[in-house]
Amino acid sequence: MYTTSSATNTSMSQWILYTIRPGDTLFALSQRFNVSVEAIIRANPGIDPNNLQIGQVICIPQAMPPTPPMPPHVLMDFTIL
Repeated sequence: MYTTSSATNTSMSQWILYTIRPGDTLFALSQRFNVSVEAIIRANPGIDPNNLQIGQVICIPQAMPPTPPMPPHVLMDFTIL
């Protein structure tokens, strides 16, 4: 079970509130949600990766989509004084 919420971290646009189920590991969750184990640990200070509890709710950060590059002419349309 998970829901989407807005985040305050400037490098993340959202996170998922996920309820731990039997057999879950941070590695499996990182693969499922396409985010690093380290990012999950950073989003959950004090979490014990070796002792996840069934029913425990954790935050799974979701990276912002990449920003498309700006065309080169846009970068040269200003003058530095």
